Amino acid sequence: MVLPANTHDNLYRILTKFPQTQLNSFTIRDSTDDEFIMDPHDESLLRFLSITLLQSRFTLQQLDISSFPSNLLLSQLSSYQFPLVTTLKIALVGCQDQDHFHHYWRQFKFSFPNLKELTLTLTKQHLSLFKYLIHDLSLFPWIKRLTIKSKESPKLYLSREELRTCLYQSEGLNRISAGWDMIAL
Repeated sequence: MVLPANTHDNLYRILTKFPQTQLNSFTIRDSTDDEFIMDPHDESLLRFLSITLLQSRFTLQQLDISSFPSNLLLSQLSSYQFPLVTTLKIALVGCQDQDHFHHYWRQFKFSFPNLKELTLTLTKQHLSLFKYLIHDLSLFPWIKRLTIKSKESPKLYLSREELRTCLYQSEGLNRISAGWDMIAL
């Protein structure tokens, strides 16, 4: 579903009244504002996770919830896997403490073990968490394609050279797209 960002919370609330348990693909986004990130404290998101998303964890293959805060998904579903999800679009929100970055990405990899394409809605505030992902070679091979979307130009805080170096060093990763440019092997 493509809807204005300011209606996403209402849509999540409505969806919990009509639970689905066999979803293969799920999309909620705003085509005019791909960089919008929802408030992680919104109660409708928690209900959506437990009533809809968790119930479809064995059937979901594509999950496009680019405004949904990733920390909420990981904290609420930490012991669950989505084994068939190969494409995920989500807002990168997480801890600011670098001591926890390792655990955060290990949890992400555990929850989505067969992920091939990851698109992150990124804010400058969570840049260090993103950089940990691309610099932690022990996470790979895992994803093959990584895309960044941001309201701020990623050029301001990510250089093409840094992305290219990470791409060459990360086994299995063959493409990084950062808004202005794409680096591929």
